[in-house]
Amino acid sequence: MLLISPADHFIGNTPEFHRAIAKGISTAKAGKLVTFGIKPHFPATGYGYIEAGRVDGSARSVLRFVEKPNLLTATTYVESKAFFWNSGIFLFQARTMFEAFQRRAPDVLSSVQEAVNEMAPASKILGRNGFMKATPISIDYAIFEPESQSGSVFVVPVDMGWRDIGDHKALFEACEEMQVGDHSPTIAVDTHNSFIRSDGPLVATIGLRDSAVIVQNGSVLVCALEASQHVKQVAQKSSGFGFGGLLDEGIRRRAINWLLKGALPVWAEIAWDCERDGFKEAVNFDDPSLEIGDSRRVRVQARQVYAFAHGKLLGWDGDAARLIEDGLAYLEGQCFREGKGFIHRIDCDGNSIDERIDLYDQAFILNAYGWAFKALGDETYLAKANDLIALIEGRLALDRGGYADDDTGTDLLRSNPHMHLLEAFITLYEASYDPEWFARAQAIVEMFETYFFDGKTNSVIEYFHADWRVHEELGHRREPGHAYEWATLLTKFDVHAKRDVKSWANRLVTGADSTSADPETGFVPNCVTSDGEMIDPNRRLWPQMERLRAKLVVLDDQGLAPAENLIENLFATYLADAPAGLWMDEYDSHGRPMASEVPASMLYHMVSALAPIIDPNQC
Repeated sequence: MLLISPADHFIGNTPEFHRAIAKGISTAKAGKLVTFGIKPHFPATGYGYIEAGRVDGSARSVLRFVEKPNLLTATTYVESKAFFWNSGIFLFQARTMFEAFQRRAPDVLSSVQEAVNEMAPASKILGRNGFMKATPISIDYAIFEPESQSGSVFVVPVDMGWRDIGDHKALFEACEEMQVGDHSPTIAVDTHNSFIRSDGPLVATIGLRDSAVIVQNGSVLVCALEASQHVKQVAQKSSGFGFGGLLDEGIRRRAINWLLKGALPVWAEIAWDCERDGFKEAVNFDDPSLEIGDSRRVRVQARQVYAFAHGKLLGWDGDAARLIEDGLAYLEGQCFREGKGFIHRIDCDGNSIDERIDLYDQAFILNAYGWAFKALGDETYLAKANDLIALIEGRLALDRGGYADDDTGTDLLRSNPHMHLLEAFITLYEASYDPEWFARAQAIVEMFETYFFDGKTNSVIEYFHADWRVHEELGHRREPGHAYEWATLLTKFDVHAKRDVKSWANRLVTGADSTSADPETGFVPNCVTSDGEMIDPNRRLWPQMERLRAKLVVLDDQGLAPAENLIENLFATYLADAPAGLWMDEYDSHGRPMASEVPASMLYHMVSALAPIIDPNQC
C-alpha cells in the first residue's frame, strides 16, 4: 500500500486524516485507485475539483476531475454537494498503479524501468539516461483522469482542516491561524497584513501594507500578498548558481548552439585517440583530427572527463558515458601508481615521462570523479575519490596547513593547486553531501584567508616558500584569471557555508578589473604585477572565460552588462577566428592572433563558463 501526499499541504486535523485513510484502505485493496476529496467551505477558484458519483462503502466513484473553475462555476459546484476540492493525495496498491501505467503510460513505465536497471549495485540513485526519457507528465493527467473514465478511481470525502500552502499568502494565513511566531531577524514598524521572513540579514519594514518580503539563500522577494502565486515566474529565471538565467534568451540560445550543438559534438569526435587511447593534448588548427605534440599532461585527461560529464548534465545528448568511462579507465590504467597517486606526464603511447605526483593533477582527477558521479550515478567514483584524497593527505599534506606542490620536496608552493582542490572538494560535497568534503573545502578557504589573499591590492598571491612565506622573486606576479576563478569558487562555497566569503569574492573581482580589464573589450592580460604593471600583455582565452564566469556569479553595481559585453566580444574574436567548435587560444597585446594549435585543456573553461548561462541549476 502506498500513500502519496504533496509536501506543501497543511493538515490541521491529523486524526481525521487517519480515519479517512482507514476508510480508503478496503477500496484500495480491491484494486482501485483512491484519492481524497476535501469538503469545500467556499467557492475556491484556485483549487481543482472532483465530481463524485455513487457511494461504494466508505468511498464514492469519481466521475471526473475539473481544472480550476471561475467563481460562478465554483459556486455551483459547492452548492451541488457533489464536488470536492482535489487534495492531490492518493492511496493505492503498488501492483494496481503498475498495471495502470502499463495501460495508460507505458512509455513512462519503460523509461523508469530502464532507469532502475541503470542503477549501480547498492545505489539508491536512478539512472539518469532512462529517467530523462520519461515524458514529463503529472500522475493526475497520466493515470487518474483516464482511469476515472473506466470507473477505477474512487474518492474518500474528508474535512480535516486541509490547506494548500501553494504561495506566501497561503503560508502567511496558515501561520496566522496557527499563531506561529516569527523568530527571524525582522523589524516591522507600522506594517500590517504583511508576511516578513529572513533566513539571515536583518529586514526592517516601515509603513508596509498587504505585502510579502522574503529573504532566503541570499535572494530577496518583495511582492503584493495577492500576487505571491506568481513567484514561479521569477523563480524559473533566478534559480541555480549565478545570474546567467537573467540574461536575454537570445544569449542563452547562442551559448547552447555553440557549446552543446557545436563544440561538444566536435570534441566528441576529435578528442579521443582511437588508435592509442587517451585524450589528445592539443589538435591542429587547420586539421583538428591531428594531434599536436608528443606528450600529454595527466590533468588534461581529467579535464576532458569533467567537460563531457558537465556537458551531459547541461543537456548534451552525445555519448558522454563512453567518454567519461574510457577517460577514467585510461587514467587509472596508464597513469596511476599504487600507494602514490597519478603521475604528471605521459607520451602519446601511454608511457611515463614524468613520475612526479603533482598536486594540481590530483585536484583535477578528484574533480573528474565528482562530476563523473554526478553524470552517471556510479558510486564507485566516490569511493575512488576517497581513496585518492587519502593518498594526497598522506603524502602531500603540510604541518602548517595546505599541501606541497608535488612529492619531489620542492621549496616552491603555489596557491593555484589549492584553488582547484577547493573546486574538487565543493564538487564532491555537492555530489555526496559527505561532511568530510565540506570540512576540506573550508580548510582551503581558511588558507585563502590566511595566506593567499593580498588585502592591499585585492589580489591572489601565487607563489610561496615551503613555510608559506611569500616568494621574494615570484611573489609579485598576479594572474587575473586566477582571481576570477577564486571569486567564483568562494561564492559557490558561500552557498553551502553561509559564512560570508562573498566579500572576498567582490574584492577579487574589483581588484582584477581595476588593474587588468580593458574597459572597451573586457579582456584581461595573462599576467601583471601586484601593482598592475604588465608582465605578459598577451591574452589567452582562459582568463577571459574565467572573467565571464565571475561576472555571471559575482554581481556589482554594473549588473550583467559586463558579462553581456564580454560575450559579444568573445564571439566576435576568440570564437570567430577559428573553425566551428574550436577557438583561437591567444592574441598578442595588439589583438593579433598568436595560436597555431588548439589546446584541449581549454574545453574545461568553456564548459564551466557557459554553464551558468545554459542551466544555472547544473553548475
